[in-house]
Amino acid sequence: MTVTQHFRSGLFEFLAELKANNDREWFNANKQRFVDEVEAPMLRFIADFGEQNAEGEQELRRGSPEGRRFDVSNLSRHAILEG
Repeated sequence: MTVTQHFRSGLFEFLAELKANNDREWFNANKQRFVDEVEAPMLRFIADFGEQNAEGEQELRRGSPEGRRFDVSNLSRHAILEG
C-alpha cells in the first residue's frame, strides 16, 4: 500500500486565518487558497480512501452489523443514553 500525504501545513494555516477572518470578503479574496489547500486535497483524499476501502463502504451501505457501529443515529443514541 502506498502512503500519500494529502494535506499540507497550508491547510491548517488557511483554517486558522479563516477562523480569525470568517467573512465573505476575506473568503472571496482567499478562494484560490481554499481550492488549493482545502478542497483539492480533500477530494484527492476522498477518492484515494474510497478506492482503498470500497469493500468496507459496501458493508456500511448494506447495513451490516459491523457497519451499524458507525451509523450516526446509532452513535448519537448511545451518546445520549451514556451521557
